Amino acid sequence: MDEYIKEIGKTINFDNNLIKVNNNLYLTKKEIDILTKYFIPYQTCHNYHILLYLIDEYLNNEYIEELEQISLDISERSYYQNTNK
Repeated sequence: MDEYIKEIGKTINFDNNLIKVNNNLYLTKKEIDILTKYFIPYQTCHNYHILLYLIDEYLNNEYIEELEQISLDISERSYYQNTNK
């Protein structure tokens, strides 16, 4: 049983797990790493809209594919978390 658990643990990608940044903001480790890399202050953002605005401002000056992709991912997450169904 212990070997089985160890094998399962090797296959889990913890970079895709959501980390609570504050009450309204959840990001993956990968997103946090990319935002940190480009000095985007995600810690000061109180919601996804502010964070997306900061990313967009950065992308207006310089297009970066990995930043564009996380912007799309965060937009989608914001939609699903904040839309009444």
